[in-house]
Amino acid sequence: MKNDGGAAFPLENSGDGRWVNSGMTLRDWFVGMTLIGHLSNPETTNHQSYTRDGLVTECYQMADAMLEAREK
Repeated sequence: MKNDGGAAFPLENSGDGRWVNSGMTLRDWFVGMTLIGHLSNPETTNHQSYTRDGLVTECYQMADAMLEAREK
């Protein structure tokens, strides 16, 4: 199973102290932040070699690299 980093914004369950895993994963949050960075950069948005699928793939690769770095 792929490491998704768990919940991006976990909420503590006040009843038993467990972390409730709801909402988006940390991996998806990293992807969103990477995508925002790319889309705010004119060199990315104006470069013809960037396809929508290629950009999304790159964002997931970056998110996976960030999750790997957290484990070190």
